[in-house]
Amino acid sequence: AEEVYRHTFQRMEYRNLRFYSRYPADIETVRQIVALLHASPAPLPRGGTLTPRRFLMLGLMLGQASGLETLHNLLEQARPASGPVRTLSQNWLLAVEAAQQGFETNP
Repeated sequence: AEEVYRHTFQRMEYRNLRFYSRYPADIETVRQIVALLHASPAPLPRGGTLTPRRFLMLGLMLGQASGLETLHNLLEQARPASGPVRTLSQNWLLAVEAAQQGFETNP
């Protein structure tokens, strides 16, 4: 089991490096969203709360074939036309819920 976890960790580390190399602007977007959620966790439209930890669980998408693009598109939706992320729209929170639905029903 230890060998499996070691290989899984290495694979996810590689996928993270690949993601942030491909989408460097997402580094700051993730930092802004985490800071916003640290200050005030966001209530999700269908119940529950988006905390920094729950938000970072979206990184699980990087293990999927199209996960890099899917995660980038989600982060892009959170970014305003200019300036930092200051609020999280209901539409974006719904998209986060939809992205996490599979993890909640099929851990």
